[in-house]
Amino acid sequence: MTEDQTPAEALASISAARTAVGGRVDEKSWTYDLIYSSLAAVMIGAHAFPSPIGVLGSVFGIVGLALLVRTWADRTGVLISGLKPPRARWVSVGLGLVLVAVIFSVIAGRQLELWWVPLPLAAITFVAALVASRLWRRVYRAEMGVR
Repeated sequence: MTEDQTPAEALASISAARTAVGGRVDEKSWTYDLIYSSLAAVMIGAHAFPSPIGVLGSVFGIVGLALLVRTWADRTGVLISGLKPPRARWVSVGLGLVLVAVIFSVIAGRQLELWWVPLPLAAITFVAALVASRLWRRVYRAEMGVR
């Protein structure tokens, strides 16, 4: 923004910047969402196997998620943390609550020696993460005023 802009020009500039950011968030978003959901599912599903595979699966997932976020931020110039804007944050909180229930179910399955429990939970995690990621983008775009 320059000093000699009118208020209307300044608002138009802000609107254009928001539209540009919204476009970058949507850039190849299905690729991001599918990788994100797959990594989340691997972190849960790996616990169906004997130690140390479960721990290694979780470490692989965490490192993969960190690399995904970093790569995406470098490529698009937008860091997707899930925490901003405020309404989109609630989508992330909802997914977090689902994942807490999944993790407790994995723990309960291990206590009951039901080795297979993480497998259907991995599928549930994949679907929940994919739906939440798509919903987060929709809420993000709406809050940014991007159609």
